Amino acid sequence: MKFLFVINDPSPTNIVHVRHTFHEFVSEGIFSAYKEYPFRERITHLGSIGKMEGNLLDFVQKYQPDILLWNQVSGTSLSKKFLTSLRRSIPDAVLIQETVDTYSSLPSAMVDVGRVFDLTLAGCGGLIPELKKRGCKNVILFPEKADHVRFGHSAANGNSKKYDVVMIANRLKSRNPFHAFKWPGMDPMYHMDGQKLRDQLVKRFSERFGERFAIFGNGWDGFKSAKGPLKFGDQEVVLQSSRISLGTNNYNNVSYYFSNRVPNSLIAGVPHLCKRSKGLEMFFRDKEHCFYFDTVEEALNVAEWLLKQPDSYLSEIGENGKKLVLEKHTARVRYEYLIELVAAFKSNALDLISPKFYLEIPTVGK
Repeated sequence: MKFLFVINDPSPTNIVHVRHTFHEFVSEGIFSAYKEYPFRERITHLGSIGKMEGNLLDFVQKYQPDILLWNQVSGTSLSKKFLTSLRRSIPDAVLIQETVDTYSSLPSAMVDVGRVFDLTLAGCGGLIPELKKRGCKNVILFPEKADHVRFGHSAANGNSKKYDVVMIANRLKSRNPFHAFKWPGMDPMYHMDGQKLRDQLVKRFSERFGERFAIFGNGWDGFKSAKGPLKFGDQEVVLQSSRISLGTNNYNNVSYYFSNRVPNSLIAGVPHLCKRSKGLEMFFRDKEHCFYFDTVEEALNVAEWLLKQPDSYLSEIGENGKKLVLEKHTARVRYEYLIELVAAFKSNALDLISPKFYLEIPTVGK
């Protein structure tokens, strides 16, 4: 089975866990061959999307993959002629697109691709009804995953506890117009509802815990608890330097969605406080794998309660979360499931709901 990964960002530090998994599949004989095509890099190098389309068609016709997975097509205006030609050039291949982000307005490229491709893997369950309504075929909930290659290999209790509570988050505006959740009267700074909540959490936790609270990330200049930017690969060391961690997704008003920050926090083996959102308990159970809060005041109260508990209890909760992520939320688990989906699709036995990484079966994909 020959696999082609049409990748958004080919830099060596990008989605290491995903690419590592695909290379493992080659070494284990699951894939007979694996190649990457960096489509955005080729657009820049060749000078236009049209030239990239022609180049990719030539590449595909020579390689003849059995599976083509396109990563994050949004923001790229692919022509319908190209998509039709791509489908015709490899008629027996399974074509798949994956998006891990959420959008207030679906990118046209995602819809165009979804109408031609065989499977659409949606990282946000809230997108599924609209994707189906717009004609995308076989839309499947496929949430974010932990980086099991760089994280999850050290014991949380092996590091000294410099902090009581640590938060890793960037303070930023929406990255592009598609991501901007807006409503009348909303401060433009907070088009992502989680951004306002992050500000409130940092302010209140700084007041309550002083030097025992730390916020790592970009954009927190002027906040007394700010420790500056953090390299992606250094997250686990920082998380394990604290007794508990704190976080919120950018989009808490979106159902069945979480960013990679949640599983990457849990895999560190440290108890994690997370803003509750619809469907999140389908994946992570409250007071067993993590702790949810609805308000800033509740987050403070839960944090104070946790910090009064013995280290053995914190270790137990941390290990519960880590074990769950390793079992259900790594890139390896996700793409093993993708191989199952491909086999089911080819045999006309596709089931769009799988219990593989849910604690309960959600209704969003039915």
